[in-house]
Amino acid sequence: MSWMILGYDNSKSPDKLVVTNSGTGGFDEFLEAISPDKACYMYLNYKFGDTGRSRFIVMSYVPEALNGLQKARVVGHRGAVESFIKYYQINWHSQSIDEITEAELNKKLRKAGGADYSAQESNKGNFSDYKKVTREFYSETDRKTQLKGLVYAEGPLVTTPCDITGRAMVAPSTEFLKNTSEAFKGNNVK
Repeated sequence: MSWMILGYDNSKSPDKLVVTNSGTGGFDEFLEAISPDKACYMYLNYKFGDTGRSRFIVMSYVPEALNGLQKARVVGHRGAVESFIKYYQINWHSQSIDEITEAELNKKLRKAGGADYSAQESNKGNFSDYKKVTREFYSETDRKTQLKGLVYAEGPLVTTPCDITGRAMVAPSTEFLKNTSEAFKGNNVK
C-alpha cells in the first residue's frame, strides 16, 4: 500500500494544499500519519482482494471540531483535488478518525467492485441455503402467476363460421350478423 496526504499548511497560506505526508507502509502507518484535528485529503494505492489488484481511493477527512469556515474550505477544494487526481475507484468522506478502518475500506471496495467472489470461497461449495431461497421464490412466483378459474366455452359455438375471402358463406348474412352481435355483448362467456 502506498499513500499520500494533502493538508493545509496554515503557516504559509491557509487555503493552499500541500503534501504533508506520504508513505509505502501498511494501513496502520497510514492512520498514524493522519492528524486527528486537521482537515486533509488522502490518496491511497491499496492492493485488494485475491488478485491483489491496485485500487485507488480518494478520501477527505474533516473533523467535527472544525468551524464552518474551515469545513467549507475543504468542500470548496474537493473538485480541484478530484480533477487533479482523476483516477480512483472510491471517493470516501469521513468526519471521524474512528470511521477510517481497513475493514470499512474493504467493505466499500467490495461494494464498488460489483461481483463478490469471496462469497464462493466462504461457502466452500455449500449452496443449500441459496437453492432453498431460490426454490421458494420461484414456487411463490409460479403460484401467483397460474391462471385459475378459467371457463372454456361448453356446447356448440355461438358464432357461425364464415369465409372472409369473398366466397359464399355457409349461413345467410343475417345469421352471421345476429351471432356476431351476440358475441360482442358477452353472451358467449359462462
